[in-house]
Amino acid sequence: QALTILEHEGFIARQRGRGTFVLRQPEARHWNSLHADWDSLVEAHEGVTTDLLRSESVGALPGLPHGGAQAPAYRFLLRRHRREGVPYLIGFAYIDQAIWDDLSLDAIKDQPLIRVLSDLPWVIIGSAQQTMEVSTADIEIADLLDIPLNAPVVIIDRPVFGEDGAILLQTRGFYRADFVKLTITLR
Repeated sequence: QALTILEHEGFIARQRGRGTFVLRQPEARHWNSLHADWDSLVEAHEGVTTDLLRSESVGALPGLPHGGAQAPAYRFLLRRHRREGVPYLIGFAYIDQAIWDDLSLDAIKDQPLIRVLSDLPWVIIGSAQQTMEVSTADIEIADLLDIPLNAPVVIIDRPVFGEDGAILLQTRGFYRADFVKLTITLR
């Protein structure tokens, strides 16, 4: 069965009486390294393109798994990140509406929101957290990432807090598991 799949995908050719032949090598992986430090997160997603799929004003954050005070209003963004044309991340983000009002769509185009926030001189970041979970793609995520239903995904939740403890940015990213490499410096 495995050989049939490889043949169907154009990697091998089978010829009766002659054998099995390799036609092409798989494409190189486009790893997206997930780091556990702020500076690396700010520099993440270099060389990607981003599709803004939805943007709307919302009152409150839906659920606060990480605690923190809420801003009066947030801007919800749904974005798809692509590396060399391949979708690898679907990002759900809530950014403080007061911060959003000072931004333009060009400011967030192809930029991680953490970098945008970090570059604003008047925004003081108090702390940030990152939680990783391995799961499977539901129908919406599978469709947006162009992967099979129930394919493995890595979910990253990142709340960013101001110095007063209010949530400035809350993101939930769904990464294709075949694009993720976790890097943690132990010493």
